[in-house]
Amino acid sequence: MDEKKRILVDTTIGHFIEDGLIFLPSYLVLFFDQLYKFSYFQNGIILAMYYIGNGLISPFTGRLIDKTKRKGLLMGLGLLALDLAFMLLIIPFPHNFALLGISTVMFFVGVFSTIYHPVGSMLLNYYYKEKSGLAMGINGMGGSIGRAIFPLLIAILAGLTGAKTYGIFILTFIILFPLIFISFDLRKSIVYVHNENKGKIFRYSLPVLVLFAVSVLRSISISGGNAMLPSYLDLTLNYNQTLIAILLVIGYSSAIFGQPFFGYLSDKIGRRIMISLTSIFFGISVIILMFQTSLISVSLGLIFTYFFGFSGFPLLMSIIGDIADESQLAEISAIVWGVAGSIGGAFGTFLIGYLTNVIGATNSFLFIGILSIVSAFPVFLIPTKRRSR
Repeated sequence: MDEKKRILVDTTIGHFIEDGLIFLPSYLVLFFDQLYKFSYFQNGIILAMYYIGNGLISPFTGRLIDKTKRKGLLMGLGLLALDLAFMLLIIPFPHNFALLGISTVMFFVGVFSTIYHPVGSMLLNYYYKEKSGLAMGINGMGGSIGRAIFPLLIAILAGLTGAKTYGIFILTFIILFPLIFISFDLRKSIVYVHNENKGKIFRYSLPVLVLFAVSVLRSISISGGNAMLPSYLDLTLNYNQTLIAILLVIGYSSAIFGQPFFGYLSDKIGRRIMISLTSIFFGISVIILMFQTSLISVSLGLIFTYFFGFSGFPLLMSIIGDIADESQLAEISAIVWGVAGSIGGAFGTFLIGYLTNVIGATNSFLFIGILSIVSAFPVFLIPTKRRSR
């Protein structure tokens, strides 16, 4: 297998594990609800701490990645650190300190999750150029599969062992082995673009700054909304945890097809158009979902919501390749995906948790849906720049 294909395969496996882990807490909060009787707002705090840890560290991680020659090895080691941080969730926290303990673990999960996405997007932008949208869409399929099956795996393992924490430990222990393989397989891959005139952190072009703002707005509604949907199924619709795990498999699986589909369309039609359309249709899907009560209609609603919602990686990351200098691909990816996405995700989860106490869960998600539609239009303020071959 040539290096180009090996990069795609290894980063896709990495994406499978990365997204499987970092989206798992939105399901695990259901376990914590049962153990510690958390509320919507407390769930929002736990999920927001991931985004805070990710956002604080991302710009510095991106700078480190751009300066590092062996980026594939760094990606593997970062995923290993993420997996080990996740194992800390097996700690049986005392009830009085459960919220603080779990939130602290989630903060460090966020910190160690900052490495994969900027490395993955940098490598794919570097190797695949104008076809980066499709390459990232294929890569994103790995993440979608991880998001789909990790909750079900945890539910099965927790049921077999009789303890939820054992399920977490078994899963995180198993995935240590493919992570060691990725680190070993990419240990000699060198990608380095030197730029002596590279500016300081936070000094970026106008297109990047506009994309940053677009990513924040999009993430408030899409990341915040998607993160809190399992809590909605649990606390508002009163579905049990096994049923929610099955529904997440159904919903997340739609993104397995959605990511390469939207990535391909972004190469053919345009990144800005696809970012706008997916934001609009995500908002419409969330609004429609709030009026569904039957299991079939809720399942269909989740399919469309996740289909349009989990389209960000091939769209946002490929547009970075169009407007950014190659020597800053990882850093700018970390800023747009990590910092902007984390600001939006943290605020979105806090917002839903707070608004639920004020106007109710259904109205909170209706607001999120409208916000997603509104966020679709600023994307056209991003100037286009043709990528050089």
